[in-house]
Amino acid sequence: MPGTIWRYSGGGYVVLQTLMSDVTGKAFPEIMNELVLGPAGMTHSAYEQPLPKNLWPLAATPYDEDGEPVKGGWHTYPEMAPAGLWATPSDIAHLAIEVQNEYVGKSNKILSQQMVREMLTHQKDDWGLGFALESPGHKARFAHGGQNAGYRCDLEAYTEMGPGLRR
Repeated sequence: MPGTIWRYSGGGYVVLQTLMSDVTGKAFPEIMNELVLGPAGMTHSAYEQPLPKNLWPLAATPYDEDGEPVKGGWHTYPEMAPAGLWATPSDIAHLAIEVQNEYVGKSNKILSQQMVREMLTHQKDDWGLGFALESPGHKARFAHGGQNAGYRCDLEAYTEMGPGLRR
């Protein structure tokens, strides 16, 4: 029954990816560039699959659990919404700063303050809409991690303060 448990659903994000493209008549990478990447100042990021050649120099080599480079290099993922974001650490920081600014009402380049506040409100357990949130009793922060073959990442930022990290 909806609302009883939280579980990440990559397939659910693919449904949203398809819906966005169907409604707008645009390719998902174009939509995300117009609505998120561009407005957030993420100039070294893309959802294109395969990775565009102009971004190859920015892509880190993927490594397996034994510390060896992944054979064949990075993978191409057709499920762009859950697995296709290519971004530099600096660009992820730009996104976190934009979310912080929108939360306190200093910006609305991506979402309104009302929408960001709803996104960063506990919906189920320690999850908002798209971000993990702090546990009760801790300073308000948002986080999101990800992994693909050879890559791991984690973003954490305080909701109303400047500090954050991406590793």
